[in-house]
Amino acid sequence: EWAKYFTIIAPDTPGYGQSDPLEITEPDMTDIANAQMTFLKTIGITQFAAYGYHTGSTIALAIAGLYPKAVNRFVMNGFSVLSIEEKVSFRKEYLPPFQPDWSGSHLAWLWSRYREQLIFFPWYAKNNASRMPYDIAPLDILHQQVLDHLYAGDAYRSAYGAAFAFDKKSFQSKVTAPSLIMAAPPDPLTAHLDRLSDMPENFELVRPENRDDAHAVALEYLRKTDLPKLKNFHVNSNTKKPDTAKTWREYFGQQNNLHCLVTNYGKARVLVIHDILQSSNSLKSLIGTLADAEYEVIAPDLPGHGLANILSDTFIEELTNNLNAADKLPDYILTIGQSAAMGPQLKKVFQTAKLINFDFFKPASEKSEAFTQNYMPDMTAQKYGGHLLTGWSFLRMKNLFWPWYEEKKENIIAAHPDSQPHVLQTDFVALMQTTKVGYQLAHQLLHSAVTDKHEVDISVCPDWVKTRNDIALGSDNVAFYDSETNGHTALVKLLNSLSDK
Repeated sequence: EWAKYFTIIAPDTPGYGQSDPLEITEPDMTDIANAQMTFLKTIGITQFAAYGYHTGSTIALAIAGLYPKAVNRFVMNGFSVLSIEEKVSFRKEYLPPFQPDWSGSHLAWLWSRYREQLIFFPWYAKNNASRMPYDIAPLDILHQQVLDHLYAGDAYRSAYGAAFAFDKKSFQSKVTAPSLIMAAPPDPLTAHLDRLSDMPENFELVRPENRDDAHAVALEYLRKTDLPKLKNFHVNSNTKKPDTAKTWREYFGQQNNLHCLVTNYGKARVLVIHDILQSSNSLKSLIGTLADAEYEVIAPDLPGHGLANILSDTFIEELTNNLNAADKLPDYILTIGQSAAMGPQLKKVFQTAKLINFDFFKPASEKSEAFTQNYMPDMTAQKYGGHLLTGWSFLRMKNLFWPWYEEKKENIIAAHPDSQPHVLQTDFVALMQTTKVGYQLAHQLLHSAVTDKHEVDISVCPDWVKTRNDIALGSDNVAFYDSETNGHTALVKLLNSLSDK
């Protein structure tokens, strides 16, 4: 609705969403405000109106105080005014460390944390005085809130902590723009409006009747800005490459809906296709190893996976068109796991590229039907978060048994060296990101990978598969690696040998 009147720019706070954390141990609110302003200047925005909600209100205030000429007018919806005792309590209780645990207990805590955020304020105060008149959020909203927290990991504490410690009173005097502070029932910060006193003349306090009224009041206030609406505003997200990072994100396609992780130029170019129910972010370790070996990597997210917002029917066409346009045709196509089923389609397009399958093997024919039926976990959201433990158990067992759903002694495999909680957490985020489109594609690729024969130049597999008579290899040309390693070094040696020929 607001886009009818404004060009909307909504950056993720550093450390949240798709923004990397600041390289500061404990950033304060001025650090966060400076980072946001640097971003805005980078995309060509020097003056703007601002709207902030809860912690966003504090960030908006910090920006307006530090850069008074940049902020033309702004609204703070939900503005906390904490006593010294509350600041101490919030910093101690509100932001416990968030570390992944092998048992998955951190996920049970996380789901309860976001459910109870709508029962108590603050969420850790389990008493009648802290009860709130809210419905529990629908499952899809809870799912997204949990996913947002997982994106941030332990860095979720940074902006919250900075907001709790921020001296808002001193910054109000630095703001020159017309400013509106408000909160509407049943927002618990409505009670904090009574704590405001001695506000500067350019600050106005409003008490809307409800949330819809608050949005209408904010819109009306911001529309009084005298800044013109930007016309044909476009941000080229690929303009500036990071100076030191091994990998960074790029978006391609007509709608910027094809997301890839990429690296610098190298001696050869590798197109890497991640496994089903994963994402390009799941491959950061592998991509880093390839980059260190001077290979250029392009790793797109499959449709419905990771950050891709693209249909399966157009994925290969858009990928091909963009790689052709950028003159980045691959020398190698590297498929991971069950994405081997996509290899022949890509090989047909990029005919000169060598096709390599990594960690792809399948059950013998008599077990193929059971494998396709049981391989993917049921991640349907459950009221009390049981699906989170289902997904976490899937990832743990996949590193301990093959197939993962048959936990028998004869199915024990060498524990994968990457099966540590922080690595599983990355894969778990990818699993949570997978949409209905992603699951449909995953089912198609899994069925094709298991039942069809795919031509490939070479497969790379862990050596334990040689001991199993219930496994069929995806190729007659197989290179094995020591299962005590993750196989990345062996893959680099293979690429080097192929490049030397």
